Formats: sequence, C-alpha cells, structure tokens
Amino acid sequence: AIRHLPKRTFAGLLLGAFALFSLLSTFPIVDVFGLRAGESMVWLGLMYLLGGYLQKDEEVEKTKGITGLWLYLGAVAVTYGGKWLIGFAGTLLLGRQVYGDMLMQTLSPTMVVAALGLFLFCAQLPIGQKLAKPVGFVASGSLGAYLIHVNVFVWENWMSDGFIFLADWLKFFLFLKAALF
Repeated sequence: AIRHLPKRTFAGLLLGAFALFSLLSTFPIVDVFGLRAGESMVWLGLMYLLGGYLQKDEEVEKTKGITGLWLYLGAVAVTYGGKWLIGFAGTLLLGRQVYGDMLMQTLSPTMVVAALGLFLFCAQLPIGQKLAKPVGFVASGSLGAYLIHVNVFVWENWMSDGFIFLADWLKFFLFLKAALF
C-alpha cells in the first residue's frame, strides 16, 4: 500500500505521525502512547515507515553528504541550546532546574532530526566492496537486537537487572586499564 501512495501524501502521513508521537512524547510527564522512550514496536514501525519514504524519495540520493552533516550538527546545537534554555528558564521561574533534559530523549524532535541528518550523511559515504559485506551483516543483525530489546517478555524475564553483576567487574577493569596505561 505504501508503494502506491503519492509522495506528498506519504510525506504528510509521516510528518503527522512524527509530530504526534514525537512531540507528545517529549513534552508531557506521562508516556501517552506507551513508546517507552523509543523502545517499542510502534516507534520501530515509524522508523521503518521513514526508511521506506527515504528509499522511495529520489531526492535523498541527490542530497549531498555535507547537507546531512549540517542537519545533524544543527539539531545537536538546538538540542543543547534548548537544554540550557529550558534549564535556565526553569531555574529562573521555579527556583530549580526542571525539564532540562527533555530534548535529550530518543523521541524528541531534535533527536529525530539529528538521526535523519546522520543517516543522510552516512548514506553518501563511499563504501568499498571490502566493507560492503561486513556492513550489511552488522546492519541486518541490528534489527534482531532491537526486536529482542523491545520484547516485553524478554526484557522483564531475562534482561532486566540480569547483568547487574557485571557493574562491579566493569569498575575493576576500568581501574585496571587506568592503572596500567
């Protein structure tokens, strides 16, 4: 069905979905849609729709890599500027810093734009034949890792606090590395 959608309709659908899910999930205190900070099947579906749109759009191939890099850097600057501004306003108005990190969340519009910019930049990188096969292998495995992480049963029964014992070992290895080097 997506293949037959006109480009303009598909773009409007995506823009509306991201505005709804990204904006409403960034600003309220409660998770309205159950997106769990970007670790949900709904968010995965939205990302796949965005990928389908980018694959369908011929303009993406014409986009220069530097444009994506500037888009990424601009989104990062807006994110950190917003963090500072929101934190400062909260301190000024309420006497304490509140909501300063809301633009730093995975679902925030600035992070979505930053990810899009990074994607556009990396899509234009020349990858030789030697790297194409390993990159394809790692890329296909990333979907499986994401699906495992968003599965509630797997998370609650096998992963949640399942590796807490490694925290002590990690501190030990970091200390050892710092002492030796």
